[in-house]
Amino acid sequence: MKRGSALTILVVLMILSLALVGSLTENEERGAMKLGPTLPLVYGSLPRITSSGIMGQWILNSSTRLTIYNYVSGSPGVHFRGICNGLGLSVGVIQYHLEHLTSQGLLTSRRDRRYRRYFEARRFSEEEMEVISTLRSETARRAISIILESPRITHGALASTLGISSQGLTWLMGRLKEEGAVGVESDCRYVRYTINEGYRETLVECLSILA
Repeated sequence: MKRGSALTILVVLMILSLALVGSLTENEERGAMKLGPTLPLVYGSLPRITSSGIMGQWILNSSTRLTIYNYVSGSPGVHFRGICNGLGLSVGVIQYHLEHLTSQGLLTSRRDRRYRRYFEARRFSEEEMEVISTLRSETARRAISIILESPRITHGALASTLGISSQGLTWLMGRLKEEGAVGVESDCRYVRYTINEGYRETLVECLSILA
């Protein structure tokens, strides 16, 4: 075969190859247009999600991660150990998936003294998360409920109703007062507790969430 003929054949093959690549690229673009634009990874406040949902395909692509997300969504303010115990999963597994969920903006957390508590992201205000964290204590929930039903209840009566010591109640009420939830009135004989009106609506709402 002459050299000129060989070069001609090579050029023809190159042209055919470029045409084939262009055709494949065009088909891929058309396919992409049919699928629509890429969906964002974070949507704002999310409802509970099932594994068949779009978000389950993008972020919650792990059944374990989906289970953890739904557990926290249904138990706002639950702490780390509570998630481990509630789901029966190891510390390492929970820690790994919580880090992923928080980094992707699906969950948020806050430090509550010796606990780190988790919430569905963008669902609660800072004030609500603080109140929920406090009301995660059964004694605190009962104390707030009693004060709501019996405004200006005395220290002694509240301690007796709760079945705790006077010192224990003093500590609890000090925390609730510090957070702005309760007010304290005192005279020569009694110390009485009231609900601060600015917190009443939030307290009632958070109590219903944790009921």
